Amino acid sequence: SDLLKTAGNAVVSMGIAMLASFAINGIITLIANACQSIDDKIKSLNEDLDKSVQNVKSISDEFNSLKNSADEIIPQYAKLAQGVDKFGKNVSLTDEEYKEFIELNNKIGEMFPLTYSFLHRKKRLLYDR
Repeated sequence: SDLLKTAGNAVVSMGIAMLASFAINGIITLIANACQSIDDKIKSLNEDLDKSVQNVKSISDEFNSLKNSADEIIPQYAKLAQGVDKFGKNVSLTDEEYKEFIELNNKIGEMFPLTYSFLHRKKRLLYDR
């Protein structure tokens, strides 16, 4: 009877230990999965951040290039623009200067297409009056 009690207690203890082991393993698996999910999310956020930083750098480089080009072109354009009327007709430039004015005007149009398009539409409206 003592032997049966001891054997019974051993079986119960072993069952409790197995249940505890399953529970602990389950908790560890849940924690590991949660950590993996967090790690995956952090990696994804880092990738998104890297892409955003690259985009900002690219935009900054593009802006600096555009600014440098404008700094080179606009002073000469402004000087030559004094020799044309508000419609772009030559009033006092040499043929060579007027040709340069047109070339610079086209370069500025390529650099700032939306502004260029707006100004040309506005100029056309004035001219058609």
